[in-house]
Amino acid sequence: MTNDDKNDTPQQDSKLEQELETTVAPDEPNANGSGLVDLPLGEALTVRESLPITLARRTQLLLIAGTVGSGKTTLITSLFHLFERGPFAGYLFAGSDTLIGFDWRCHLARTASGASKANTERTKRGEDRELLHLRLRKKGCTTPPTDVLISDLTGEKYVDAKDSIDECRRLPLLRRADHFVLLIDSSKLSKPDARQRAKNNAIMLLRTCLDADQFERLTKTRPEPKINSLLDLIAQAKEAGR
Repeated sequence: MTNDDKNDTPQQDSKLEQELETTVAPDEPNANGSGLVDLPLGEALTVRESLPITLARRTQLLLIAGTVGSGKTTLITSLFHLFERGPFAGYLFAGSDTLIGFDWRCHLARTASGASKANTERTKRGEDRELLHLRLRKKGCTTPPTDVLISDLTGEKYVDAKDSIDECRRLPLLRRADHFVLLIDSSKLSKPDARQRAKNNAIMLLRTCLDADQFERLTKTRPEPKINSLLDLIAQAKEAGR
């Protein structure tokens, strides 16, 4: 959302949500007929700036949620690094409209940053460029690539959403999400005095999202949503020999 979007009425939020749902068929030639290719600016996208992607092709929205410091941006940059190295999870990197946005978030983890240790730039409150884009192609497949938009919302928004149904409903990306990942700060889970609060905060966020009907799309496409913890995924990877 842009800064102006933050003052949108519920009706405007609903209209934006409908825009996000819209899908049309395949790319058409450049509208000006010049045959030139319009290159993306490369920065992270606002919701409205992502519409050309969602209007051109069926796009998956991956929403990564969590409170401040839970590792949302770190997970996103780690995914990008994995695709930089080569095939990952059966998919190949096939392009991105937000390479600069990824690079900016990865900078502090690189030697060129001059930092004494690897880190990740934290998403700032008020940041309206909240979407990163990946185009992925299934390895060994000739089918069209898949477009994926990944949310990078600041943790404060999820704190507000946890505490208020109204604030939760002001996050249209939640209702549009095809996949929902909730992160919990592992450093808090490892401390007896902070563990229960961290677990309760995660449960409260899930409960508020359900009360606000923000998982309507997820429950429609998946009548019995599958829930995995990180430990489940690690165990599955070991069984598969990865």
